[in-house]
Amino acid sequence: MFRSAIAGAASLLLWAAAEFAAITFICPEGEAWARVRSGASTVVMDRGEQIARPGDAIFTCETPHTIGPFVMHRDLACYCAPRDTSPAQVSEILGGLCTLDTLQPAPDDAGGACQYGRCSTLVDPSTARFDRN
Repeated sequence: MFRSAIAGAASLLLWAAAEFAAITFICPEGEAWARVRSGASTVVMDRGEQIARPGDAIFTCETPHTIGPFVMHRDLACYCAPRDTSPAQVSEILGGLCTLDTLQPAPDDAGGACQYGRCSTLVDPSTARFDRN
C-alpha cells in the first residue's frame, strides 16, 4: 500500500512538472505576447485551423495564464466573437484586456494582428463561454 501511494505521488509530481514545463516553454499564446511586446512582430496569429465564422469580428486579448492562483505569464491570442460584441464584453468573458483587431475578417486578409481570418478561440457572449480548439 505504501509503495502504491509513493508511486501515485511520484506520478502526480511528474505530471505537474511536465505541465509547468509546457506552460513555461511551449505556450504559443505566451510566445505571441513576448514577440509582440518585444517589437519583433505585430502578428499574433497567421495560421491555424479555426477561422472566423460569417458575422464574426476578431479581437486580440491579453490574458493571464495561470496554474491555480499563480500567474505564470501573459498570453496574447486572437478570439472570434459576433460582430456586434464589444471589446469590453469579450474582456469580461475572458478576464483579460481585449481590443478589436478586424471587424470583417476574411480568409485572404493579410492585415491586422490576426491574419487570414484566424482565431484560436470562439467566444459566445450569449452564454458567456469560450471554446478553445
